[in-house]
Amino acid sequence: MKKNNLFNILFILIIIGCSEKQLINKNASSKINKKSQFDSLLIKDFEFFKIPAEKKIDSIFINFKKFNSFSKTILNLKKLDINGIEVFLMDAIVKSDELLDSEFPNIIDIPQVKSRLKVVKTNILICKFHSSKNEINKLNIAMEEMFISYNAFLKMVYETITNEKI
Repeated sequence: MKKNNLFNILFILIIIGCSEKQLINKNASSKINKKSQFDSLLIKDFEFFKIPAEKKIDSIFINFKKFNSFSKTILNLKKLDINGIEVFLMDAIVKSDELLDSEFPNIIDIPQVKSRLKVVKTNILICKFHSSKNEINKLNIAMEEMFISYNAFLKMVYETITNEKI
C-alpha cells in the first residue's frame, strides 16, 4: 500500500512539474515573439541618410551604376519581411562584391570609403548567417547594425565629395 501511495505522489509531482515547465516555455515563447515584432517595427522606422541632390554629387553618381544598384538593394531590405529574407541578403552580398570590384570615381576612390563598404558587407554576411539559422531576434539586431553601417558609408561618401576641391 505504501508503495502505491508513494508511486501516486511521485506521479502527481511529475505531472505538475511538466505542466509548469510547459507554461514557462509558453510564456517565454510569447515574450520572444513580442520582442521580435517590436524589433521588426524598429527596422521599418529606420531612417537612412539621404545624400542631398547637388550638381557636383549627381554628376558623380549618374554613371556609377554599381553604386546605385547596391543602394537600391539595401534600401529594399528595409521594406521586406524579416522572415525569408535570406535570398535578398544573398543578392546584397553579390551587389556589394560587384561594387567593391568596380572602378570607383576618382573623388571617392580612397581606402576609407572602400573600408566602410567592407564593413557594410560584413554586416550583410552576419545578417545572412542569422537568417540561415532562423535566429530572428539576432537577425533584427544585425539588420539594424547593417543599416547603421550603411548610413556611415553614405555619410563618408558624401563628406568625401563635399570636402574635395575640384
